Amino acid sequence: MLEYRRELDGLRALAVIAVLFYHANFMLWKTPLMRGGFLGVDVFFVLSGFLITGIIRYAMDNGSFRFLDFYLRRFRRIVPALLVILTISALGAWFVLFSGDLIKFAESLRSALYFGSNYYLR
Repeated sequence: MLEYRRELDGLRALAVIAVLFYHANFMLWKTPLMRGGFLGVDVFFVLSGFLITGIIRYAMDNGSFRFLDFYLRRFRRIVPALLVILTISALGAWFVLFSGDLIKFAESLRSALYFGSNYYLR
């Protein structure tokens, strides 16, 4: 069994904090604390890729790796949280947006359901 890597969770937390600082535009003596929010995203993806590669390699070494199982685990992990966030966003949008904006929001919401937001929002 793979061992839990606590230090990687800490590094991923720092990467998320870097992205939050960038988007919050925190300043120190009129100088942004984070100028490149992409750095936090890159670090997060590298660490996640490292962990996922370890999981795949462990399963392959044991002869138990199957693409379907791998993607089903990802689906079960990501989709429930996605649906909760989209539902909360839709409820908030219903009360805040005007009808024209609500239609655009509904279109973007639909694209998020099939993971096509990057194509819709480009």
